Amino acid sequence: MLVSLLGGGNLPSWARGATLFWGPKGGRFQSIRGPEIPAVSRASQASYFDADGLLRLAASNELRSDHDPLTGAFLGALFERQSTNLQWHSDQLNNTNAWNPSALDVTPNTVTDPAGTNLAETLESAGAAAGILVSRIATVVQNSTYSLSCFGKPGLTNFLQITGGSAAFGTGQHTNFDLNNGTLTAFGGVGNIRALVNGWFRCNHRVVASAGTNGVMAPALSTGLAAARLPAITPPAGVHAFGGQMELGGVSSYIPTGAAAATRQQDVMSLSDMDWFDPSAGVILAEVGAYPGSLTGQARQIIALGSGNDRIILRAADTGPGYPHAYVGNGTSLSGPTNAGTTTVSAREYVALSFSTAGGSYLHRRIGDGAAASSANIGNFSGTTPASMSIGSNLDGHLRNLAFLPGLYTPSEVRALLDSMP
Repeated sequence: MLVSLLGGGNLPSWARGATLFWGPKGGRFQSIRGPEIPAVSRASQASYFDADGLLRLAASNELRSDHDPLTGAFLGALFERQSTNLQWHSDQLNNTNAWNPSALDVTPNTVTDPAGTNLAETLESAGAAAGILVSRIATVVQNSTYSLSCFGKPGLTNFLQITGGSAAFGTGQHTNFDLNNGTLTAFGGVGNIRALVNGWFRCNHRVVASAGTNGVMAPALSTGLAAARLPAITPPAGVHAFGGQMELGGVSSYIPTGAAAATRQQDVMSLSDMDWFDPSAGVILAEVGAYPGSLTGQARQIIALGSGNDRIILRAADTGPGYPHAYVGNGTSLSGPTNAGTTTVSAREYVALSFSTAGGSYLHRRIGDGAAASSANIGNFSGTTPASMSIGSNLDGHLRNLAFLPGLYTPSEVRALLDSMP
């Protein structure tokens, strides 16, 4: 089946003939063909970046159309796991119920913050010593990974450091961030930095807890990318900061807190209108991207249909279990390849599952501008239309395009479709 024969109005060439096509339209994730996008289920507010690069809060059960916070480019609908910000008063770094400064003056509400309001603080050295802002204690679990993050902007100087308290995380870990050039050097952990508008950066230090005890995070002034942990600072020196966050796992979207820890609930969506689905044969195509700094090693599910004999699951790449992964129902046993191409997690991943009742099923994947690859045959589908489709469970990233093309496709035809996606 050739792309040129698929027909289909204003859809992109790779999606012509689709009975379901959800993708970007007017800077939002919308239904372009087929059923309307159902409401997302998320029992909490959640943050995202709008087209102007400003940090915004979506209401409970509101789908987040997220954007690159520097360029304003549309990234897709943001689906994340549940996560808790363990730090209190995340946007009040001068609040001594949650943050304890040492050799550091913390002046509140001095500059425009990433949300466009005036809640950011200025951190300035108060003496020839290490300038540290120590967070409230939170209990951590030994051998578990934590992400310690905040927003930073140059002030009198350009360098910010984030480290964890030595009791829980040891002394051999910290990350230095250059808030002028957007670069970092990590020691004993993993660093991540993301540029925003108005000179801001989201800085993250990811580290494994060496002991199950009271843990703290400590934004601190630094003298350079090669600086040791908690270096002595010679005044004048200082940076602007906002939005302290400490969470289990990889870094996720910002979770504002008050006088207690706060939890952003999981994003998940369920579609009960299945009239678009052809159970005899078809291709499910998706374009996804991992959230910057998210933790690999978990099942990042794009869609799931049905159960048992009638089950189809399509997952994005993850370095831990060896995804991308696809399941096609086969009795009570589900089978699937662990890899199509490479397991590398990417900000641009194109993945597809072609299935049929007699011609086999295959997983296909393309990373960035590379060429698509296909798996071996993983079996036939039962031919029963599932009652519903779940979307985005633990995706920890963006869903930019989702399409279903009915009909029997060979692996080479599906690879051609993936290779034609921009």
